[in-house]
Amino acid sequence: MTKSGGLVKRFAPQICSFTGIRLQTGECAVSDVSARVARAAETLCADSGYPFLQAVDLLFRLLTFLTLSTTLAAADFESVTIGFDGQGCVGEWLPITARATSLPAGKTAILQTEFTDPAGNLCVDRTIAQVIPDDGQATLQGLVRIGRLAGTGTVKLVIDDEVVSEYSVTYSESADEEQTLRLATRSQTSFLTVGEVTGFERFIDSVRSRSGESAVGWYQLTEAAELPVSLQAYDAVDYVLLADDFSLSEQQQRVLRGWVR
Repeated sequence: MTKSGGLVKRFAPQICSFTGIRLQTGECAVSDVSARVARAAETLCADSGYPFLQAVDLLFRLLTFLTLSTTLAAADFESVTIGFDGQGCVGEWLPITARATSLPAGKTAILQTEFTDPAGNLCVDRTIAQVIPDDGQATLQGLVRIGRLAGTGTVKLVIDDEVVSEYSVTYSESADEEQTLRLATRSQTSFLTVGEVTGFERFIDSVRSRSGESAVGWYQLTEAAELPVSLQAYDAVDYVLLADDFSLSEQQQRVLRGWVR
């Protein structure tokens, strides 16, 4: 390694700490990166007259920017679920769960929702902030309220005030399979079932045939893991039925106890 390469190796930890870049701790990895940066720094010094360490700092900053930009470009939503398995009530708080991958570890991810209120005005809310773990995957859970029965909205993933991924949401009263969310007005009585409740569909059909569609609402989840972790998410629910011996997280139990009270 050249003398200047040795200087880069010597100062690499401080420079990396200052610029936020993360290098492997192995001798070969540091030496390889150090030598490459040193050669580039020598060229930059010769061309511009920069002091050597200033040139190194500039190059590390550029490397950090390129690394972060590449990571952010790869960030994407794996899935976005609003309401109870894609069903919800207009004007009420609905749970939203977004799963994202290929995120920069250690950064803070924010979920931003953009939907219209009853007057048709666009409402922008940043609902969740979460520090991204080392594996670059994050599950963000929160609340969203939609003011109209039909329309489109947007869910955005924001990191360092930059939108790195967007998800379009289409919603209406119909049961169109291509849309993200089916909304309805508040029913007189609403049920939320988890798992298969024997005979419950027949019960719902019977009530609706006698009293009309709006008499009873029915939200269905297949697994207890899908239950909301926020008390407000149960605003449109009157009864919760668990069809099996499901294991709930402490937060889910705490929220359900608060809702029952």
